Amino acid sequence: MKKSLYLNNIQLKAELDRCLGCSSKPCKIACPIKCDPHYFIKKAKENNFKEAATSIYQQNPLGKICGLVCPEHLCMKACIRGKIDFPINIPKVQATIIEKANIKDPIKSTNKIHSQAHIAIIGAGPAGISAAITFAQHGISSTLFEAEPNIGGAINLIPEDRLPKQVIKEEFSYFSNAELIHILTHKKITNPQALLKKGFSHIIITTGEDKPHLLNIMGEEFCIPYQDYLKSPKTYSHFNKIAIIGGGNVAADCALTAKKLGTKEIDIFIRRRSCDMRLSPHQQLELIQEEISINPLCSPVEILQDKNKFSLRVILNKVTESTFKSNPNETHLYTNFDAVIRATGAKSSIQKYDENIFYAGDCKNGSSSVVEALSDGKQVALKIIKSLLK
Repeated sequence: MKKSLYLNNIQLKAELDRCLGCSSKPCKIACPIKCDPHYFIKKAKENNFKEAATSIYQQNPLGKICGLVCPEHLCMKACIRGKIDFPINIPKVQATIIEKANIKDPIKSTNKIHSQAHIAIIGAGPAGISAAITFAQHGISSTLFEAEPNIGGAINLIPEDRLPKQVIKEEFSYFSNAELIHILTHKKITNPQALLKKGFSHIIITTGEDKPHLLNIMGEEFCIPYQDYLKSPKTYSHFNKIAIIGGGNVAADCALTAKKLGTKEIDIFIRRRSCDMRLSPHQQLELIQEEISINPLCSPVEILQDKNKFSLRVILNKVTESTFKSNPNETHLYTNFDAVIRATGAKSSIQKYDENIFYAGDCKNGSSSVVEALSDGKQVALKIIKSLLK
């Protein structure tokens, strides 16, 4: 059965009614970008969906995207209701409210120029987008330089069934034509300092994690990087059996995407135990329900090719109470894969520069959720704005 992205009317009412209206607002405190579920749930209860959605967009320029993909460990974990029965599904409530409100121009910027400064933002993922919108809301112009054909960064790698491309297109349209935001795609910046000489007063680097975590094993060249797989999964829809190396979100996304494309056998290989996977309980349960095999305590050491098939040799690991050990003499060979996908994440390759060059998002903080990257881009922009408007 296809999962619904939004709550139906009965489900929404049930979730709204469960809200205790806590005066301490733990859900808002836990939200990186400080959306206020206490307020937007109150307005939704009054059937004022437009005001509820507007309040979300006042804090979060990608409110519906975040509602669909936000992790459970932020506002939901803080929800007091979880101590009684189970937390309110705040992200899904947020996405549903925005869907019902159907407001056409939710992000308000000003046409009044508050500063002659012009900011260069390198990277148009969530951190860069958030910074640009924050500048526009304060009457400051910026230019987004994006090396790829499309803006959005890692947002574009989220599978369609979790985040439809139409939702991305819709929310991006709210700011892409703003007078104070200039977007240049196919523009890879290799020397950020040169932009300062071209008249930009400040530079924000938000290039995310652009360097893959390599396995450093024999035969690694046979791997398909997870970015390539998730960018165009239908290219690989002919696979019947695949191996996925990695135990985080991108590994799960690759596995579930492959399952929906008809791949019959999917094996995930992780170095540690299944309980150590960097996934929510919901994500782990979904992998089990989709009959995706998880092979714990396996460290890949070699990928072999035989005609059009691949094999994966692993060292078998052991965990005691306090240690994690590998025994090079204990290996196992898994065979007959159509492909091996490397889903071990990435890291940043940024170089630190001088003053007037700032950093935001994953390139500064490491892997994070969309909302955390949005928040960091916003905070860096506010820091610059404070210095400009003194």
